[in-house]
Amino acid sequence: MELKELKCVNCGASLEVEKDAKEVKCKFCNTTFSVETAENKAYEEEKGRIKAQQEEMNKQLENTKGKRIVFYIIFIVVSVLVVFIFATIFINANKQMSNMKNVQIEARDDKLKSHIGTTNVIFVKSSLQDIITNNRKTKYPITVVYNSRETNNPNEIKELKDSLNKNEYDIDYEYDDNMYINKMIIEDI
Repeated sequence: MELKELKCVNCGASLEVEKDAKEVKCKFCNTTFSVETAENKAYEEEKGRIKAQQEEMNKQLENTKGKRIVFYIIFIVVSVLVVFIFATIFINANKQMSNMKNVQIEARDDKLKSHIGTTNVIFVKSSLQDIITNNRKTKYPITVVYNSRETNNPNEIKELKDSLNKNEYDIDYEYDDNMYINKMIIEDI
């Protein structure tokens, strides 16, 4: 005798019935139903389950596509920004290098001075940050002069650095007897 497995259409219990049976009675809830009805119900349930899985997979695929598109957009925007930043840095560096070619070094009043010339605020602020670091670590501080203000105090130099708001400044350096910079003179253009 060959058996097949069905589920009760009423209580869902698993039943084993003969392969050729037309009707079956559930031994758990005593419901009588046709084998064809049970098979159709099982088929429809399976079809519904498969459809639900496909819909879920499609939804996940759509979410993934959306996330990928957002990722690509962010990647492109970040890449463009990085290229722009590096291009700006490169252009400014080249400008600084061309300014550095025109540095005039002279001895005046027994002091060695170098005139850097017109310099971008980014370079000035970077130099001031280096001076702040130097003045915190060494006993040979560098003095910064801007307008009527002259200081070698790191906190005051930081305030001065933060107050610079023009695009370009004129820069001079003075050196000590050992050829170390001991003064940076910043002038408005």
